[in-house]
Amino acid sequence: MLWITGRSPAACKADPVNCRLWAEPRLPDLYMDGDFVIGGIFSMHYYMRSEQKAYTRQPLQLQCTGSMSFRELRFVRAMEFAIHEINNRTDLLPGITLGYQIHDSCAEVPMTIKAAFQLANGMEPFFNYTDSCSKSAAAAVPALVGETASTPSMSMARILGLFGIPQVIKF
Repeated sequence: MLWITGRSPAACKADPVNCRLWAEPRLPDLYMDGDFVIGGIFSMHYYMRSEQKAYTRQPLQLQCTGSMSFRELRFVRAMEFAIHEINNRTDLLPGITLGYQIHDSCAEVPMTIKAAFQLANGMEPFFNYTDSCSKSAAAAVPALVGETASTPSMSMARILGLFGIPQVIKF
């Protein structure tokens, strides 16, 4: 999510808009750097930690808890394996290295949406590329391997579609 701070429209011409992420970025669960980083969102855990909201402080960061889904973990490992295999081949994408950022969605829509926004926006907490706070296309992942479940997957597709990021589903 993005938070925009600034002044009146007349003052913006002299002093550009300052942009910052609304919440602290959540580090990916698995990461490998590359020239092009492919995003992945999988339901590795079954539950998301919940808290009673008192509205007297900012809520805690969303966290996954509970047992792991070994089925989803196999999908994660398959994505890692495929990217490593592509990088090790000299006849595929010569001179280009693929990377990945894989996030756990806890099989919950709020966590899926947060991860999708983060993959679309990047992890820089402050930025000001233009007066309108729009980021360049290079900041976003070029594609994303998505959720197995239909409800989080459809929510994620609606967000990613706004950024022009294609989503591939495992089935």
